[in-house]
Amino acid sequence: MRFKDTKYGDLTGKIFIGNINVSGIGLTSLKGSPKIIINGGFDCSYNQLTSLKCSPHIIRGSFICNNNQLTSLKCSPKEVTDSFICYDNHLISLEGAPTEVGGGFFCGKNKLTSFEHSPKIVGGNFNASDNQLTTTKDAPDEIGGIFRCSHNPNPHLETEYKIRKENPDLSDEDFAMKMYNETDDTNYLPQEVIDAFIF
Repeated sequence: MRFKDTKYGDLTGKIFIGNINVSGIGLTSLKGSPKIIINGGFDCSYNQLTSLKCSPHIIRGSFICNNNQLTSLKCSPKEVTDSFICYDNHLISLEGAPTEVGGGFFCGKNKLTSFEHSPKIVGGNFNASDNQLTTTKDAPDEIGGIFRCSHNPNPHLETEYKIRKENPDLSDEDFAMKMYNETDDTNYLPQEVIDAFIF
């Protein structure tokens, strides 16, 4: 089912005022959705989407696409003034995510192995729990709320992010030692340090 076949009709290239909710109706395509949404959000969650092609370009509200079959965020909105919610998909990359979101960014319960292409600025909370992440490299530069990253192969990501943000000028060596002191995890130490000391 395509968006243009819903109760909203074909809104291709148009401006829509208000909220659009097409959640849980068996959508397989966003073809026919508006170009811009003002004073409202766009909810296409709980469908069968494998692509965000034809999604709105600008949303003056939240964009909600959780619980689909997405492996990529390519063609997602470029401007979202509130939250961007894409958890519980099959995402292997955040490529296509907007560079800034006004609210929270929620990408948990996916298959992400990297923060590459994540938004640089997140106005609210950022949650990437339940993925396959091992480092906070490329995580957002600014998060206005709380950073959550539990249930990943590296259990210390929240600590890692906090230390990196509080000590932006740390050398790699000093960062490694600080992480070891905080977590007792020798995985942060260079092999030559491990070889030189008895733990």
